[in-house]
Amino acid sequence: MKKIKSAITKYRGSVALPTVILISSILLISGINVVLLSIDIRKASKSYYLYTEARLNAQSCLEEGIAILKFDPDYVGSIEISEDTVVCDGSVTNIGGDPTLKELIVSSTFENSVYQMTYEVNVADYPVVVTRVN
Repeated sequence: MKKIKSAITKYRGSVALPTVILISSILLISGINVVLLSIDIRKASKSYYLYTEARLNAQSCLEEGIAILKFDPDYVGSIEISEDTVVCDGSVTNIGGDPTLKELIVSSTFENSVYQMTYEVNVADYPVVVTRVN
């Protein structure tokens, strides 16, 4: 009996060390996966933020274009809004020779995100009718 007890105590450390190494490696791999996932989520969040800002800036440019057409239905030309972080360009053209139908294209840039919208505006109606083309 004494011989068996000494054999068990002799190999006790050889079981604990590989177990600690195995558990440590599993925890390390899990931690690396969590870090990589959080980096991906951060990139996606930033991309969505930039897209949203560019879209909101384009919406402001659209509203500016509609305001111009509301007060001057014959307007054909370009629209530009340029502030600190807002860069927005737009163009107003006639559609098919009809002076009451206008095509309003707005494009906005925020950092490296670009958003573009095309609208058809009917200035013959009051209030002005705006239809999104794409």
